[in-house]
Amino acid sequence: MIDGSTVLQGVLASAAIIPLDAEIVAVARSEQPVHLVALDAIHIASALSLGTRLVAVATCDKRTQGALDLESIRVIAPTPAAKIQPLAQTPSSTSD
Repeated sequence: MIDGSTVLQGVLASAAIIPLDAEIVAVARSEQPVHLVALDAIHIASALSLGTRLVAVATCDKRTQGALDLESIRVIAPTPAAKIQPLAQTPSSTSD
């Protein structure tokens, strides 16, 4: 079993903070598909600005994942959690 907190710590430790500049805004405006919201397009444009230094992008958003796929960018996304089964109810202990 994979420890999610360890994975998250690794992802955060390798995250890049990229200053928003006019070039990133221009790329974000041209990002496909056009139904992306502005912040998702900026996220993708920022990732693209890293060029060959980019390893992957972490996102849970399906539209963003689709757009990243179009750019051939690897996506790191959590898998849906397994449904937690309710605990079996045990009969109350009663004394006769």
